[in-house]
Amino acid sequence: MTAKPIIDIDIVFPNGQFSAVKDGLEELGYFHEGNLGIKDRDAFDVSDPEIKATLKAHHPYACPESSAELQRHLDFRNFLRARPEFLKRLSDLKWELAEKHDNDRQAYIDGKAELCQEILRKARGMQ
Repeated sequence: MTAKPIIDIDIVFPNGQFSAVKDGLEELGYFHEGNLGIKDRDAFDVSDPEIKATLKAHHPYACPESSAELQRHLDFRNFLRARPEFLKRLSDLKWELAEKHDNDRQAYIDGKAELCQEILRKARGMQ
């Protein structure tokens, strides 16, 4: 699928084990950014700019296994795997928005929001 050159990574952990995950990521050079407004999904970033420059762009998120946000990610992914016509629609839309809005990230996000919500509604209906 067409995607931004940034990898989103969900780190799934048993409920109640966030401190161990946070400590482990900090030992690897990440810092905790908080949940950024999304319950049960904590964001991290690389502390050292020199190390960050050597890594592929990525967004690590720590989610307890019971996280509604994690389930949303999985539902979305699984639906697109099962329905290639929606995968194509989303990919085509992403290209169109990237060309239209260049580096205006918010306009790009806003432009794909309606289709992403439709996909999520349909994905939840499959369960």
